[in-house]
Amino acid sequence: MSRLHPVRGIVALVAAIALAGCAAAKSANPTAPTVAGPLPGVAITAPKPLEPGAGARLVAQAEPYTLLIENPATSGPRPIWLQLDVAADANFQQLVHQADKIEPGPNGRTSYKLPAPLSAGFTYYWRVKAEDGANTGPYSSAVSFTVVPPVVIEAPVAVAPSGRLNNNNPDFRVNNGAISGTVGVGYRFEVSRTADFNQIAAVVTVPVNNNGSTTMAIGSLPYSTTFYWRARGSDGSKESNYSNTLQFTTRDAPVVVTPPPGAPAAPPADTAAWTTEQWKTWFMALAAQKGGPTVSDAGLRAMRGDLLSHGSDFQNGWRGDMRPRMFLPVPGCPIANRPDVPECSYDRTVDLGNYGGPWKWEPRF
Repeated sequence: MSRLHPVRGIVALVAAIALAGCAAAKSANPTAPTVAGPLPGVAITAPKPLEPGAGARLVAQAEPYTLLIENPATSGPRPIWLQLDVAADANFQQLVHQADKIEPGPNGRTSYKLPAPLSAGFTYYWRVKAEDGANTGPYSSAVSFTVVPPVVIEAPVAVAPSGRLNNNNPDFRVNNGAISGTVGVGYRFEVSRTADFNQIAAVVTVPVNNNGSTTMAIGSLPYSTTFYWRARGSDGSKESNYSNTLQFTTRDAPVVVTPPPGAPAAPPADTAAWTTEQWKTWFMALAAQKGGPTVSDAGLRAMRGDLLSHGSDFQNGWRGDMRPRMFLPVPGCPIANRPDVPECSYDRTVDLGNYGGPWKWEPRF
């Protein structure tokens, strides 16, 4: 038996040498998965994040975003794969998503679809690196992008004017639609003589009022005329749908009443044609000359004669208890200086301030 020992020892030695040779053969293959540690002389470049680019603003959506990467290069024989990091901070301490073993795509580009949507209202950072199992390349530069809420501009709701009016200078009012994800929204009001809006009479854009409704005025419209109007919102890039369309008809022209005997003569024709701004200039000069520094009954009485000579009067001037409100002349309408003040006089009135305060000029109609 003792002679057998050397034989067994030789057999064991041969087996050990064979196994070592097999292992050495495997280790000599640089693509073998058993290779440990970096392969000498192999360099892997950094991938390049392409989309989304630095500073991009992505609109939040239900579908996950797809990232686009420019593939890295390697000088080694082993295939490479990509590792992707997405974080909520520039130091990548708050990882949102990480993916390993992403196979590079064809034609030098790799598309990677995130597994879930990203929340709006945050800035995200992403980077990529490559490795081959033995060698690891550097990270790419970190690229940030922001996910913003989608822009919502809902159509406003047209409220007034509608139907038969008792005036010809209406205010146009809409209830605001929902607005989010944007600023600087304005409402464009369109007024037309026809229901198909082929004969536009006026287009006016005003900023949206934050109190829930928005109004617009365009001044006096022709008497006894039917108009159609609508509105829509825009921030300069996105537009809402149109509101509902409303129809209205302005009041009939006032009946010209012949002044009774003894009424003051008609004012000079030129003052009846004055603009409201011309009247303001004239009145404020008159108030500075005769009305005194503040609104008072004495000042009203001192100026009334000048008003009458120009076809105007204070409210209740005819009965002596005047109010600081002025009736401006309306073409074809008698002067408002008697008890039966014609309705048409109210088409052009101006508030002049409060007793004890400075004279003002605040047109009402």
